[in-house]
Amino acid sequence: MLEQFPNWIFLLDYIFGIMMWLLLFGFLLNLFFIEQTKIKLIRFYFECIKKVIKYSEKITPLFLPKPLISIYLAWLLFMTRFYLLPLFNGFDAIGYLSFPLENLIYKHSDLSFIFEKF
Repeated sequence: MLEQFPNWIFLLDYIFGIMMWLLLFGFLLNLFFIEQTKIKLIRFYFECIKKVIKYSEKITPLFLPKPLISIYLAWLLFMTRFYLLPLFNGFDAIGYLSFPLENLIYKHSDLSFIFEKF
């Protein structure tokens, strides 16, 4: 069934999905760490998040507090993945091909026993 969709849709969704999860994780890290932390991995992560925020300054409202920018951008990517990507490909039902990255992770993980009863 998925063979009928072009590969560029999946590639674009994977890129948006990875960016969305990185921004969400960056927001959570921002709750517990400051940007000038001494932990090198977290400091590198904050620097990568700053680059993404820098490239998206034109679509970010100026009144938004700095710690909330990453979750705002993650929300925009979520909305793009759920509504706009299916519309560009001509799907009749919005959400039909939503989140193939998460579906791929779920299928290849060993967590399927959690949802067996549903």
